[in-house]
Amino acid sequence: MGKEIRFDYSKLRPMDMVVCAGKSPFATTTRIVTAGLRKAFDHSVSVHTGIIVDFHGQLLVAEMQSKGLEINSLHRYRKEGGRRWVIAFRRNPIYDDPAVREAAQQRIARDRRKTIEYDFKGLMEFVFAKIDDNKKRNYCSEYFYMTTLEDGLRYPVSFKAKVSPYDLQLVGGGWTNVLGWNL
Repeated sequence: MGKEIRFDYSKLRPMDMVVCAGKSPFATTTRIVTAGLRKAFDHSVSVHTGIIVDFHGQLLVAEMQSKGLEINSLHRYRKEGGRRWVIAFRRNPIYDDPAVREAAQQRIARDRRKTIEYDFKGLMEFVFAKIDDNKKRNYCSEYFYMTTLEDGLRYPVSFKAKVSPYDLQLVGGGWTNVLGWNL
């Protein structure tokens, strides 16, 4: 298996974007559909997106999984070359304001209690244009987009139709890479 990724938790904070790569057949398909055939095996292309949340002083990842919105440990992303691993963290200065950050985390906690379901149709919409996604459900990057949109962030108009982890990896709008997160 790949090398172990060690996180410098002191560099991370709530509402940082978690940018993940992967090497499964699903990850390869995601890269082809969202970034093009030439990037099919480029492990610097994001295939999954999550959000750092603070739960009683512990930094965890809020992410859409097949069972819906889950709050998980970063520990599951510690092996480069594993199913999924972190390739970057991104931060937006809007979350420098503790009140904005706390309100966003409260929404995520509320969403977790409501058990938002995973949007399998939305994922299929990337491959088959005739499939309409379910607006009451989300896939990973769609949840991130919808959650941060509520804080007043602006994204390209195209994101309203569908947004991929790769789109979020590339977007400007104040999102910058967090430096020094990997020990």
